[in-house]
Amino acid sequence: MQCGQVRQAFAVKTALDFGLAFAKADLLWYKFACLKQVRFGAVSPVPAKRVLPLHCNGPRLSQRVQSRARQKKVMAMQQQISIITLGIKDLCRSRNFYANGFGWVPIFENAEIIFYQMNGLVLGTWLEDALLTDMKRPAPTASSASSLAHNVPKIDDVKPLMARLIDHGGKVLRPADAPPYGGLRGYIADPDGHAWEIAWNPAWAIDDKGHVTFGL
Repeated sequence: MQCGQVRQAFAVKTALDFGLAFAKADLLWYKFACLKQVRFGAVSPVPAKRVLPLHCNGPRLSQRVQSRARQKKVMAMQQQISIITLGIKDLCRSRNFYANGFGWVPIFENAEIIFYQMNGLVLGTWLEDALLTDMKRPAPTASSASSLAHNVPKIDDVKPLMARLIDHGGKVLRPADAPPYGGLRGYIADPDGHAWEIAWNPAWAIDDKGHVTFGL
């Protein structure tokens, strides 16, 4: 081999050796940056091999990381209900139950719907045909396994409220009695069959604005 060829081969080998060394160093730095991002960033601290993001650990992203990402997206959604709308047959009959029975004041009403401002949400009573048209449902679905609830601050408030609702078109589904977990509750159906639980639960606190806090 001529001298020039030897020098050229040596130079190539040296470049390859340096290149490999720099590549290893660059890979270590990259892994360290990714690990730092995982442990101190938005991802919860769990063993590094299980949590490296897609761009750090290639296409084989663990199922656990994907599950956590989906959970974070779900949890980011505000946990609230804006409107509850009940389909009704007769607006005046329904108004008598809610406005005179419960004593709630409508904030808006027209020939087919009434809205009541509640504590944090709006309750609507809408003529059933108009509601079905709005939902593009051909016919109402039959389901009796649902109820709304109105909690009262004192045990002595349950029976009088139930009696007033009956006087304004309600029907007793279950007379007031004590459930196994304590308190007092009964069920009333409004004129269109929507079930309302009237309850006093000693573990569920009610503030001055009527907001209920879950408790055991």
